[in-house]
Amino acid sequence: MDILNKTLIEEKRARVEAGKEARVKESAVGVELENEIMQLKSEITSLQETAYSIEELLQTEISQGEAENKRLKELLEKEKKRGDAENKKAEAEKRKAAEALKLLIAEQNKAEAEKKKAAEALKQSKLDGEKQLVDKDLIQKQVSDKVDEIDRLKELLAKEEKRGDSEKKKAEAEKKKALESLKLLEAEKSKLDGEKKMVDIERNRAEELKTTLETLKSEADEARIKFGIERSKFEEAQEKLEAEKNKANRERKTEKAKAELQKRCGEEERKKLLNEEYRSDALSKRLEEEKKRSEELERKIQDIMYTEKVEKVCPEESDTQHENLSTNAANAKEMFLEKHLELEKKHVKHAKKVAKFEKRRNDLLQQEICRLKQDLHQFCDRLSLLDGCFCCGVEGIDASAKVDL
Repeated sequence: MDILNKTLIEEKRARVEAGKEARVKESAVGVELENEIMQLKSEITSLQETAYSIEELLQTEISQGEAENKRLKELLEKEKKRGDAENKKAEAEKRKAAEALKLLIAEQNKAEAEKKKAAEALKQSKLDGEKQLVDKDLIQKQVSDKVDEIDRLKELLAKEEKRGDSEKKKAEAEKKKALESLKLLEAEKSKLDGEKKMVDIERNRAEELKTTLETLKSEADEARIKFGIERSKFEEAQEKLEAEKNKANRERKTEKAKAELQKRCGEEERKKLLNEEYRSDALSKRLEEEKKRSEELERKIQDIMYTEKVEKVCPEESDTQHENLSTNAANAKEMFLEKHLELEKKHVKHAKKVAKFEKRRNDLLQQEICRLKQDLHQFCDRLSLLDGCFCCGVEGIDASAKVDL
């Protein structure tokens, strides 16, 4: 019986040690999860600071771009007004040249008429003699003056045409320059829009990371609460084990009558406890596997951090990789939580079985105590009867012997 009690106590102690190791492992997992949360929190803080600095820089660039945009618009308006004025001026010069051309044509027609008139006068001068010669010189002089006037008007017309062409080319150049400035302005505006979109993307990413951090923090708090509950249960179980040890030490002398039965029950329960210990070891191994998966999740998170750094160089190529890594990390985390919940359920089931075994053992001990009390009561009654017999005489002894027979 002593050996059986020692065996049961040792088995209980081994079971408690295994449970203690499991709690220590769970505590280590909780500490690792808290460290991971702190690291994610610091990363999110740094990302937020970086996003804020980038946002301030981009806001400055946007303000500068808007100022440049305003300046270019004003310059464009000025150039448009100037071009319109130049066009109007060129049109006026063109109209003026057209009028000069009309005047030149009129003068040419007039000169032709004067020439014809001079020719007629020349013919008449041949007839009139000396008088006609004088008229001929006068007519030739007038024709020469008209030719000079026509040449002057032609030169003036050529100058006006050249000036109009020059003004037109200048207006075209100013218009082309204004269009180039407008294109540059549109390019700057599109660039600023792209940078603003990048700032919005970084802000949304920071918000998502903040939400993830809050979720992990709440999960860590829940895990901490569960760990505290399990630790209190473990302490209660340890106190109960100490009480059972003391009770077993007190009841050791009263269990000799049922040694064989208790031994058989102990062997059966020992097998059950060994099976439970084997299952506990299997659960511990699975917990180690989940720990490795958690480490793999941490590596994936570090890969995500690396891809976020790569996004600053190649944002378009890293968007797809970032989404894939984020999906894999979320799936791995979900799998880890499901496995952890499954382990918790199995642990609760194991604790229920242990409690059921303890209850059954207590029932057996209570039955044994009741039986021993009954035997002791019967033994006391027999002692009282024998004491009464010793107090009687010989006749009483014979009578009591007859009664016993």
